[in-house]
Amino acid sequence: MTSVSRDCGQRQYGRSDALTNDSSESEHDASCDLVTDAAESQHKCDICAKTFVSSSNLLRHKDTHTPCKTYTCGVCHKQFAQRGYLKKHMFIHTAGRPHKCDACHKRFTEGAELKKHLRVHTGEKPYACDICQKKFAQSGNLKKHMQSHTGYRPHMCDICTKTFLSTSDLTRHRDTHMRDKAYVCFICHAQFTQSSSLKLHMLTHSGERRHRCDVCQKRFTQYGHLKSHVLIHSGEKPHQCDICTKAFRTSSDLTKHRRTHRHC
Repeated sequence: MTSVSRDCGQRQYGRSDALTNDSSESEHDASCDLVTDAAESQHKCDICAKTFVSSSNLLRHKDTHTPCKTYTCGVCHKQFAQRGYLKKHMFIHTAGRPHKCDACHKRFTEGAELKKHLRVHTGEKPYACDICQKKFAQSGNLKKHMQSHTGYRPHMCDICTKTFLSTSDLTRHRDTHMRDKAYVCFICHAQFTQSSSLKLHMLTHSGERRHRCDVCQKRFTQYGHLKSHVLIHSGEKPHQCDICTKAFRTSSDLTKHRRTHRHC
């Protein structure tokens, strides 16, 4: 007769009088391996040939083969064929992260992290620079920005001697020396290594000048150009040569100057 082992979960053959309480554990384990072709064929997946103890297990398994995944995660939008898989997946987003953003459903371990994140949606920038009034959402970004006014740029490119505040800025800059200029302006055919650089360049053709000087009302296409311009009014020269201490208004002027020391 056919019987099902509660311990191993596999269908097996054997005489009922042979499976007595006196049977040894080794005899029972051996019997678990005796699965006949007839038993397999009763609950066998016709796609991958995997066999199951019951028809319900087979049906759940066959759902994994279907392309229809009707259960979708509301956080990352990953899809699943079964509700149980989705429920298990949700622990990735919720475990240890009780603070949820109502706008995008992203979760955080601490309420302070959620508070910072919410500024992405509200546009709030509570940290302002005392020198140029530029605002930031995070205090760390303001701290980094303040270094731009001191002229402190410890990371120098060994190809063109241009200096930068951080290693990440230097790394992005070095790519301009190494990479092909794949982004081309369709109007003047100027070439750029980054799509963001091309986007800024396109403003020169559109005539859009969103950044205005509060002193002389002159307008600029890029904020960086305005930032350099206001130094004309203040007389500030924040970029100082670390070799001869000569100071300059813009970093590009300092870069040109530093090249003169190469020939000394």
